[in-house]
Amino acid sequence: MSDVRFANGLRSTARPLFLVFLFLSIFLVANQVTAAPQARYLVTVTLDEAWSKTNADGWGDDDIYWRVQMKHLAGKQESISCGNEDMNISGQSHIKPNWTCVLDLQGGPDPSVEITLALWESDAWFTGSDDHFDIHPKSDQQDLQMTFKPYNNLLSIKDISGWEAPGKCSLGGIVQEGQNGDDQAKVKFTIGSDIYGYPTGDADEDGLLNSWEICGVNTDNDNAVEIDLPGMGADPLHKDLFIEIDWMMDDNGTANDHSHEPWLPSMMNAWHEFDQAHVTNPDGRNGVALHLDVGNLYAGYALDFNGDGANEIDVGSNGVDADGDGTRESLDMDNDGTADIGRLAALGNGSIGGGNRVPGNEDEVLNPHPTNGLCGTGSDLINLRQNQFDLGRREVFRWSLFGHRHSNGTSTSSGVSCGGGETFAVTLATWGQEPGLRGPSGLPVEGLLEHHTGTFLHELGHSMGIGHGGNDGQNYKPNYLSLMNYHFQMIGTRYSFDGDLLADAILGQDFDHDGQDDIQRFIYSQQKLPTLDENNLNEAAGIGDNTM
Repeated sequence: MSDVRFANGLRSTARPLFLVFLFLSIFLVANQVTAAPQARYLVTVTLDEAWSKTNADGWGDDDIYWRVQMKHLAGKQESISCGNEDMNISGQSHIKPNWTCVLDLQGGPDPSVEITLALWESDAWFTGSDDHFDIHPKSDQQDLQMTFKPYNNLLSIKDISGWEAPGKCSLGGIVQEGQNGDDQAKVKFTIGSDIYGYPTGDADEDGLLNSWEICGVNTDNDNAVEIDLPGMGADPLHKDLFIEIDWMMDDNGTANDHSHEPWLPSMMNAWHEFDQAHVTNPDGRNGVALHLDVGNLYAGYALDFNGDGANEIDVGSNGVDADGDGTRESLDMDNDGTADIGRLAALGNGSIGGGNRVPGNEDEVLNPHPTNGLCGTGSDLINLRQNQFDLGRREVFRWSLFGHRHSNGTSTSSGVSCGGGETFAVTLATWGQEPGLRGPSGLPVEGLLEHHTGTFLHELGHSMGIGHGGNDGQNYKPNYLSLMNYHFQMIGTRYSFDGDLLADAILGQDFDHDGQDDIQRFIYSQQKLPTLDENNLNEAAGIGDNTM
């Protein structure tokens, strides 16, 4: 059994993965596509809204229509014209037509498109010729003359401040308004592109649109970036997964004081496991880029795991200053210049971001709502999410809470994942503490390193639609080698390479940065193993994973 839905629906919308992607010769530098690929694109111009400001002929309300021309500036020089007076919306001065014009672009050495957008009013024969609206703010122009580069979503608009060449990312909801002439109007329009063969404009099928990963997310259509995905390291050709993490703490000044801060070595381990995942991408590299927003939780944090006087982890010395305030609070795991664990780039919408202590009740218990349950409206978990997680980030981020217990005051359940894929909690009270080690707060942390790694990934797997048995909820399958299986959640998958039935170190792998090679992997299922027949087992063949 394999986790065939390993990254299924990185947002709440499930999408099929493990597809065979066409290799695109697109090269990424500093998270921006800088070399024009020999790809095929669908370039779309959409008129979202239009407003007539004046009506010079004085003959009733407006009968608005548009005209769009698009021309490929190189290659085969494809072109298209859309819109005419026969498709006008009659008798309205404010319209929301959602008209679209699509150019099928065959690629070429410079896949740039020249676009002209014009707005007109259809007049009756006795009022003269059709009125040509002014939608350009300069006095000597009426139409919008634009150049669009579909491979990086870059748009420039001639003679408009802030939009001159080379332009800026086209996020949609662009508003321009004419100021001159007898017939003036305002338009709101969107220009974007899809890589041909990748519907919905999501080439890597990670649930994040290409334009988001190239330009950032514009949540309110004002062409301002609210969530700086390229600044966070997003890549339109490589799957990305964004998670915001908060935590609880008991610091009442008693001997039992402790924290639920996620262990940094465990988060590093989780990052490595996703990076090595058997998931294909259009850029030709396997894996999923994991981005963990934990804010300044690890600023200056150092950890000497084995007590030899040398820190295996030292964020203050070896970390990165993600927000430019002079403090190293983050880790750049893949050395691409952006933080992967810590404070990510611009959070947007006034978000407080992750890595925050979450206030809880006296016992730090996440109580369910009496009728709606643990994940329903009014439960402790959902109430905390509403207070701590900016809902403007829901299209991009999952939210994870590291807490004490859930369901009741005696439960030892290690976690819970809510339906819909957005929210999950890690609750490791009573699971033990790492002897002599402290979290960033200076307090002991509930749960061992392997507990944090396994449970975080286990509950995250549930949020992506994976059951305890992969495609089902059947637990403890002997031939299902996955941390989704309770048997492997807390201890990982271990092998005896020398046949002595004792777990051996995996040479060259120290994902948890404890100074020693790991003896276990916290992995989702890597392959579908043969079905076992309980009435006809062959011990010599094992479970079919090529090990004994």
